[in-house]
Amino acid sequence: MDKTPVLFYQAGTCSLGAVISLLWLDQPFRLCRLEDGDNTNEDYLKLNALGEVPTLFLDGTVLTENVAILQHIGLKDLRRRITFEPGTEAFDQLQRALGFLSSDFHKSFMALFNGEVFHPDKKIQDEIKKMVIQGHLREVMDHAEVHLLRTPLMFDQPTVPDAYLYAMARWTADLYNLPKEFPHLVRFQKTMEKDPSVQLALKIESGEVIDATGSFKGHVDFKNFTKKAALRKAELDHLSWESDLKRAGVHAAVPNQKMPYLERPQELR
Repeated sequence: MDKTPVLFYQAGTCSLGAVISLLWLDQPFRLCRLEDGDNTNEDYLKLNALGEVPTLFLDGTVLTENVAILQHIGLKDLRRRITFEPGTEAFDQLQRALGFLSSDFHKSFMALFNGEVFHPDKKIQDEIKKMVIQGHLREVMDHAEVHLLRTPLMFDQPTVPDAYLYAMARWTADLYNLPKEFPHLVRFQKTMEKDPSVQLALKIESGEVIDATGSFKGHVDFKNFTKKAALRKAELDHLSWESDLKRAGVHAAVPNQKMPYLERPQELR
């Protein structure tokens, strides 16, 4: 398989943050777009058991969860344009921002998008949504407004938390009077939208840009690539497991005993 990193993403989701970050990084990557229902695809679930986006495929190694993916992308930037040097105060503050966004901020939207998790009755779901919008979600919005966005961006330069916040802040457009209640957030959004990489990411997400341009090397077909990626991951997982068992001395302990749990997975035979 081509060793170019492939990011699985879906329009309108938080995965836009990873797309922006990859464009900022300016190293070759491809995208694999999920449409509605693709998150339950059998092969995709072998890559991301929760069926979520983003997922970053790295020649058999798979990263899930925004924080892990954004950290990975940021630390690939040796010139420290979108992150800071590990061990510095600025790097610590960047981690704090990522932690807040991935926990308090992101999870506050669950009731809006997955109301059935809280109650099966649609009317009660709607009441819960109203409570969240005027309660906890407003609180985390206030926190971002006061503590993260006192300047046009979170730091003196664009960083991966900016990309993450921008992707999620879009969900609030119809929930509040943003210019009146959260002017710093509006300023932040306008600042981000002047960035060429953000503009390109939005065009890719909308389908306006499909073909390769710059570091973006184009899309891969979801079904075909996902099947190949799942097989590649299974193969590497099996090799890693077998290697771990060898290091533990399993073969030495039972040299002539057949061990079915070391046989290649069915899909690799």
